[in-house]
Amino acid sequence: PGNLYFRAVSGFNLPSQLQSESRGPAQPLPLRRIEEPNENDVLSGRGNNVNYHPGNLYFRHLVKELKIDYVAALKQDKPVFSKSIVQIVRNGGGRFLKQDAKTGLWNDIGDKQALAKTRQALREGAPRIEVAIDLIRHQQH
Repeated sequence: PGNLYFRAVSGFNLPSQLQSESRGPAQPLPLRRIEEPNENDVLSGRGNNVNYHPGNLYFRHLVKELKIDYVAALKQDKPVFSKSIVQIVRNGGGRFLKQDAKTGLWNDIGDKQALAKTRQALREGAPRIEVAIDLIRHQQH
């Protein structure tokens, strides 16, 4: 399927269009009390401002490109997918941010929550994909 099981469970050879173009700044980004997210940040929350933020669009693109391989992967191989997506976002100058309702400022949610968000995104629609994979496998035999 997809990316040849994420290049045999990740020698990290993502298709070139998914590799981070080193979109990020040379110096470390702040992780707390951020007034304005940058275009590479992945924003948590709901609404059009979040859904259409460039970093969220890129994040969803990465998830979409790897989802079939993720669903087809063995359970022990699945963490590679979420870790790789988080790494690509962070290496590209992006953070995973959530807005503080009281101050209106943004804070990085950390890798643990970023991984959970990524795993959830990879699992969305998985049952339908599993059915399709099973149908294809049965047709090939």
